[in-house]
Amino acid sequence: MVVPVPNIIADSIQRVREIVRDCSTRSVVAFCLYLHNKLEWSATGFSSPAKQMSCLLSIMLEAPEPPNPSLFDSEKRRACVEPLERLFTVQGIHNISVALKDDPSGKE
Repeated sequence: MVVPVPNIIADSIQRVREIVRDCSTRSVVAFCLYLHNKLEWSATGFSSPAKQMSCLLSIMLEAPEPPNPSLFDSEKRRACVEPLERLFTVQGIHNISVALKDDPSGKE
């Protein structure tokens, strides 16, 4: 069974929300800044770290700071890789699909 792209996107966003909902803003932002300055991006597990970190921050900023925040620890960071990768991959495939529907010949 093929899952529609909007469902994959919604499910991935919801998964990231669940992971970061109890985390402090400071610890999530610190991780993103660390990753941004990391020289060896290939070791992160992300296809496009800068774009995926922007997505992570956007999702985190939807909710207020939790009353008793936890750290965005290595377990939570690892848990975010899969749904953020799915979002990046599916969104890219969706964009290509839309572009091909607009011009199936691939010519401008």
